[in-house]
Amino acid sequence: MKTNKLVIVAAIAGLLGGGVAYGGASFIHNQMESSSTAVPTGSNTTGTTKTSNIKVNVSSQSSKAFSTIKDSVVSVINLQKANTNDSDSIISSIFGNESSSSSKSSSSSSELETASEGSGVIYKKSGDTAYIVTNNHVVSGSSSLEIIMSNGKKLPAKIVGTDSVTDLAVLKINSLAVTTVASFGNSDN
Repeated sequence: MKTNKLVIVAAIAGLLGGGVAYGGASFIHNQMESSSTAVPTGSNTTGTTKTSNIKVNVSSQSSKAFSTIKDSVVSVINLQKANTNDSDSIISSIFGNESSSSSKSSSSSSELETASEGSGVIYKKSGDTAYIVTNNHVVSGSSSLEIIMSNGKKLPAKIVGTDSVTDLAVLKINSLAVTTVASFGNSDN
């Protein structure tokens, strides 16, 4: 009987101690959260900030350069195989249940889905081919690549080369839809 009484007292003490600890931690957390979002004392709550109408000429060298090459800027879409395996097949493959994982993988979809997107610039047109420079991390791991031109037209692309150190990649597309090619300045000038 004494052992049962001791177990009950210990359980009640543990529950009370846990409740106090949890309540104290919640109280401290709520106090810190509310104090960090409170309006500081002495702040300007009357809204006396004054504004004025200022006209700015936004025509700069940068905006002129962009206007010249904007049609050579494209979107790069990295398409990868969709992963439709559910958690059961992952757990099965971890524990070596080959029959379950092989039946799941045979029913997996081989459709492509967008894995990442980025931008690129068409910098060269040679015959039927146009070349695009983009970032390596945008095209990394792709099963297929798609380019969206500035007019919305979609074209397939192929990787010419990549460099992970400089994070650059060169792609090629059919040049029939290309109307503008970017020209790069000389940084020495």
